Amino acid sequence: MERNWKNFKLDPNKVYKRIGQAVVYGSLYIGSIVFCYWGFLQRNDLLEKGGNKMLILGLMTGLVLGALLMNLVVEEEQRVNKLLKKTINNLEDDLDYANLRVKNRDEFINDLQEKNVILLENSSELRSKIEDLENNIEFLVNQLPKQKRELVRPQNQN
Repeated sequence: MERNWKNFKLDPNKVYKRIGQAVVYGSLYIGSIVFCYWGFLQRNDLLEKGGNKMLILGLMTGLVLGALLMNLVVEEEQRVNKLLKKTINNLEDDLDYANLRVKNRDEFINDLQEKNVILLENSSELRSKIEDLENNIEFLVNQLPKQKRELVRPQNQN
């Protein structure tokens, strides 16, 4: 089925999937920023006992969320790339098939044109032969005596 705007329909499952992805990606992105920022804010407490733990905890949480986000994005890109490669391969196959059909059509047309040229050449030769034969018949009919001429060609027939 040809794709155009007249038969365009949204698949609700795909819409919900994309909304879910946007929520997850957005949450991970915001979480990674918030935890990294919070970890850097903990540096004021470096002199206190335990300040390093909060800094490391915040930075690690932010980095883990960022890495998770990047992993999800990379997986989605790989899936899309596979789908695009498959589509491109299918289009290349379709293009090859169309080119083959065009080549076959052109060969068929060339064959028909060659046959047509031969037939036209033969037709001009045959016309000249027919004209010669008609002239010969007319000559022979004129050579016959009048009585025999009427037997060959009656007066009412031209």
